[in-house]
Amino acid sequence: MYEYMFRLIIIGDCSVGKTAFATKLMHDHFCPRYDATIGVDYSAKTLILNNTTRVKCQLWDTAGQENFAPLIKTYYKDIAGAILMYDISDKRTYNNLKFWIKELNNNGPTEYPVSKLLIGNKLDRLERTISYKEAEEFANRNGFIYTEMSVKQDYDISNTLKIIAEDIYLHIEKNKGVKKNECNFLLTEKNEGTKNRDCCCMF
Repeated sequence: MYEYMFRLIIIGDCSVGKTAFATKLMHDHFCPRYDATIGVDYSAKTLILNNTTRVKCQLWDTAGQENFAPLIKTYYKDIAGAILMYDISDKRTYNNLKFWIKELNNNGPTEYPVSKLLIGNKLDRLERTISYKEAEEFANRNGFIYTEMSVKQDYDISNTLKIIAEDIYLHIEKNKGVKKNECNFLLTEKNEGTKNRDCCCMF
C-alpha cells in the first residue's frame, strides 16, 4: 500500500536514454538496442522515502521527435514533476533543451509549482561536449535540479529518481493544510480501500 502517487513526465530528444532509464527502473535491465518511442509509454517504480513513506512514481516516457510534441501535450496535465534528459556527449540534445522547457512551460500545470529535474545521461561516454558546470548553471537558471548518470553502467539510476521524488514530497509536507488546487498533489491512500484527496489529484 502506497501513501502517495507521483505522476512524472520524461521529456527530451530521441536517443538520450529516456526509455532505457524507465526500463532500468522498472525491470532492472538495460537494453542496448534502441527503438524510438512512438507517442507515450508508461511504467512505474515504487520508492521508500525517509525509510517510512511509500511512494509510487508513475513514469510517462514521451517520444523525442518534435513532430510528436502536439500529440503528447495532454500528458503534461496534472504532473507532479518533469524529468528532462539530454546526452552529455551530444551537444545537439543539449541545445534542444530550450525547446522542451518551452513545451513544459506552455503545457504544464500553472496553478502549482512542478518539481523539475535535468539529467545529463551517458557518463560512460569517453568524450563529453557539455561541462558539468555549464549544465548545472543552465539548470539553475531555468528552475531545475541537476544531476548526471549512466543508464548503461547503472550509475546513479535509482538515486536520480529519488532526487525528484524527495523534492515533490518536501513540497507536499510544506503545503499540508493549504486549500485544494494550491499544491500539486496527488492521490493519497492512507487506508486500504479509501482514497483521500489532500490537494488536486491525478491518477
